[in-house]
This record gives sequence, C-alpha cells and structure tokens, in this order.
Amino acid sequence: MSRLGIVVDFWSHSNIVVFVSGAAITMCVQQLKGIFGLTPFTIKTDAMSTLCAVFKNRDKVRDIST
Repeated sequence: MSRLGIVVDFWSHSNIVVFVSGAAITMCVQQLKGIFGLTPFTIKTDAMSTLCAVFKNRDKVRDIST
C-alpha cells in the first residue's frame, strides 16, 4: 500500500476537488490536437499555450464529417 495516501487524508475535500479538476482540464485540453487533427502545434504543455495554439491554427482544422 502506498504511503502517500496518508498525506491525502490531511487535505481538505475542496483541495482534492480542485487538484483533480485541474488535472482533468489539462488532460482534456492536451487532447485537442488529436481531435482537430492539427499538425503544427505548440511544444508547451500548459493549458493556456495549448488553447492559444488551437485558436491560432483554427483555419487548419481538418473536416471530420467526411
């Protein structure tokens, strides 16, 4: 059993919710490249850089309806 689980027992519920939500948002934003089929993309992994790269390359989004 992991010993780090003891640390989580001392965190408040709101801290755990915020941490998990932030991780989920980051993972979802990182998937936008594959969803939209963008080849030129940013090498940065933070959410803001990724969203900016998606909006800058919105004219290169492939048509997924065909």
